[in-house]
Amino acid sequence: MTGPCFSKNQRIKAKFKDVEVTCQYRNRNHATCLTPRIFYIGYIDVFLTIGDGAFQFATQFYLEPPDEAKEVVYVKNREDIHQTNPLSLDVEWSTGNLTYNQGAAVSLTLWAYRETGPLPEIVFVDSLVESVPNKGSYTITPSDYNNRNNWDTRDIGFGFIQVNLTNPAAEGLTDTPTLWSRPIPLGWYFQPQWQRYDGPEWARMKCDNWMQREDRLNTFANSVNRCPCTLGQALADKGRFGPDPSCDMNMNTGCYLHKESKHCVRSGVPNFDGNGQQCCYDNDNYLILTADTPYGGSPARSHPFGGFPYFDTGKVPSLSHWVNDLMAYYFCCRWQDPETEGCWAYRKLRSSQDCAGYQSPNASGVFGDPHFITFDNLEYTFNGLGEYVLVRVNNRANQIDIQGRFTQVVDEQRAIRLRASELTSVAMKDNVSSTVEIQIRNIEARWRYRLDVLVDHNRVYFDRPHQKVQAFRGVTVYVPGNIHNQSNVIVQFQSGAGVEVVESMGHMSCRVLLPRSFMNSTRGLMGNWSGTQDDDFTTPLGDIPVAPQSGQTNFDAIHRLFGLKWVVKDSEDPEKPIGRSLFYHEFGRSSSTYYNETFQPIMDRKPTIYSNTTLTPEMVNRVCSLSYQCYFDYAITGNRDFATSTRYSEDSLKTLKSDGLKPLITCGALLTPRHGHKSSRQYIIGTRVKFFCEPGYMIVGETYRDCSPNGVWSYPEEGETTCVDEVVYNAHRAALTAGISLAIIVPLVVIGACLIAFLLGQKRKTEANFLNKRDLNPRMTELKVLNPKSTDDDPVKVKMLDG
Repeated sequence: MTGPCFSKNQRIKAKFKDVEVTCQYRNRNHATCLTPRIFYIGYIDVFLTIGDGAFQFATQFYLEPPDEAKEVVYVKNREDIHQTNPLSLDVEWSTGNLTYNQGAAVSLTLWAYRETGPLPEIVFVDSLVESVPNKGSYTITPSDYNNRNNWDTRDIGFGFIQVNLTNPAAEGLTDTPTLWSRPIPLGWYFQPQWQRYDGPEWARMKCDNWMQREDRLNTFANSVNRCPCTLGQALADKGRFGPDPSCDMNMNTGCYLHKESKHCVRSGVPNFDGNGQQCCYDNDNYLILTADTPYGGSPARSHPFGGFPYFDTGKVPSLSHWVNDLMAYYFCCRWQDPETEGCWAYRKLRSSQDCAGYQSPNASGVFGDPHFITFDNLEYTFNGLGEYVLVRVNNRANQIDIQGRFTQVVDEQRAIRLRASELTSVAMKDNVSSTVEIQIRNIEARWRYRLDVLVDHNRVYFDRPHQKVQAFRGVTVYVPGNIHNQSNVIVQFQSGAGVEVVESMGHMSCRVLLPRSFMNSTRGLMGNWSGTQDDDFTTPLGDIPVAPQSGQTNFDAIHRLFGLKWVVKDSEDPEKPIGRSLFYHEFGRSSSTYYNETFQPIMDRKPTIYSNTTLTPEMVNRVCSLSYQCYFDYAITGNRDFATSTRYSEDSLKTLKSDGLKPLITCGALLTPRHGHKSSRQYIIGTRVKFFCEPGYMIVGETYRDCSPNGVWSYPEEGETTCVDEVVYNAHRAALTAGISLAIIVPLVVIGACLIAFLLGQKRKTEANFLNKRDLNPRMTELKVLNPKSTDDDPVKVKMLDG
């Protein structure tokens, strides 16, 4: 702690949220306070007092999710920590976070986490090593712990490595600082004990235990958002999905748990039950399904950000996700053969739903000297000054306010104000979320950051890799991993609404993305999303004073009759249901500071380019082509960068709406047979998928399926495809052949026997009839003698005397 003047003889106390700790005096300007264990995420209040009085000083402190915190203790070879029998583990730590004395003795201990009781707990497991020099590295040999018997903790699957000073007093401290690793699986430590006490099938048993526990819990997979079909859709759906730090093509391409993935996204904000979604995409940019491979994304019972209240079982950031989701993968798939029953059952319980039910959001935007493209694709220009409603939704299902501040454009070279305005700040708030404001920085302050981000009026920054994504109350704010000057900020709300603010060449643009649940409920300068442009110019009172057909021509009517009606003030106007200003006003300013009703902007669609300037129509057309917005801004400001920024923002928004958010018809998931594979994992119209089996297995059923134009897989006329063990298959074929043979031979034998019996019966009957006739006329018999000269075999009757 720094700030106040400390005294060695006075007691120094700090309170982190609700937990008080005693701090240690270091010098007059510095005191050391050990952070207590707090199950929470985001900014918390920290208070400080000197002496025994009330807390006199206050600040804020950001708590990171354990899985995404800066790594101060880690295993050098990342692959080893996931194994159950590595030869060694090279542990490294940040020495300076303990003490700058590298000769100081430190200890490494092992801890585990569980949620078996009403409250989560971190429990001690074992001392790994005592009193080693603080050199920043130590090699652990897991076989040294093979004979341990941790009967009270071996039911736990993951935990942490802790590094602390063995003798803090030797370093002038009363308490030791403590460094923690991120959560790690503990198979490398517990595997010998699991093998010894649970038998060789220990992984299967623990997987079965997890599945039994899942059966007792509520189903949740249908309550999370469906995955987008393609990576392009996932990147465009910025309101509901953000980059997954475990597999991010801009920051972390290792993707250990998702080896076949190019990029993964996850739900930006947990739903109300604390659940989340994860979607992974292959090198062809298509969604990977767990029906095809265990390396696909999966829904999470516990979102990595946890859920409120964060100290409750199942809601702890990162750690509940390990308990309910990640450890099941290790027990069922990572530490077993992926073809075992357990892994297939896991893939079913944590199945990545196909994207057949995915609905892309809609987008609206504002850019340049403000030009708007509404949700229903109406393009118009409004050049007001002040703070205005961009989007307002206020109904029982959704509540959100997004506002924009427009200020007058200044020609920096000539130091004059122009008859034009531009977007310089955006403020937003969901129903119960924190208020987020994004401002463009002054030109002299843009050397490091291009945009300022304020959350509940406090500035936050995203320049550290482990703080690119930050969670707040009901809202997540992040900066893409490849952006290092804070020029692109995305805000995600629990409702699925998203706002993206981009700085380009010193100018700001804003895009709002809303899911389908917001349709027919939006109001403001971005229009009424209803599927038609006829009501886009609706005022706060519900009337439509301007026809949409005049949107690109009648700038004056739009300005007076529509745009100015949506201005907001510091207090809500009871006659206009548009809310109050969300902006942070400092230095005695208010919303009225920025509002000027008498401001007269240029309202010509194609402003005149005067001959006494260096600008020519040819120069403008060369930059702007057919874009009236670009031409408008270039002609008024004479600034090529302004015009180029406008053209870029317009093109990117239109491309987003036409391509990134374009619906895609698919046939949904097609199950890969166990012990088999498919020729393609695609599921778009026109795809033909052929099935193959692994060596030692024979294919049974349909050998291929087609994705038809109506989004349905062709019917398997030969039956569902399966891969059968070759021995079983051959035995089945032999039995089937024998059965068929018997089914043919037995009836033939029976028929033959019946025919023979019938013929014998007929013969006996004939002989009996002959004897009967002879007995009736003993002196004459009639014989049938064939005439050898007869061609038709007619009989010749010959009478013979008896005797």
